[in-house]
Amino acid sequence: MNFIKNLKAKSPMAFWSIIVIVVAILLVGFANKNNNGSYFSFTKTPEKMIQDAGTDKVWKLSSNGNSEYIKFGENNKAYGGEDKDNIASISNDNYKYLSNNELKITGFNADDGYILDLKNLKVEKNEIKGSMDYSYNGEHKNTDITLTQAN
Repeated sequence: MNFIKNLKAKSPMAFWSIIVIVVAILLVGFANKNNNGSYFSFTKTPEKMIQDAGTDKVWKLSSNGNSEYIKFGENNKAYGGEDKDNIASISNDNYKYLSNNELKITGFNADDGYILDLKNLKVEKNEIKGSMDYSYNGEHKNTDITLTQAN
């Protein structure tokens, strides 16, 4: 406490400069809306990037030379298709963020169900990269994936 009193008495300019810098750092940190984790991280998380794109954006999911298209709609509904201009309008698929860098898509139809677990997601430039655990009719696979905005 004496250090602060001495600094204020001997060098008021330095004292107030430190106060202004601390307040500025706190304001910038709390105003940062690019993440859902640390306030002082200035890169977007995959979750935030998808949310910011809105419910009308189509995402291209690329894996092993294959592509599917996904639209993350309202009420945690996921819509898919093989063509970015022909996305299904009815969906039984749901998505849920398990963390800032993990997204699970669960789908059901009359015959079967599947789970896409997108893990270790990272934003690199304008893409989201990571891995996908894929379960379909008891069969499990793992592959690297890339999500890019298709429109």
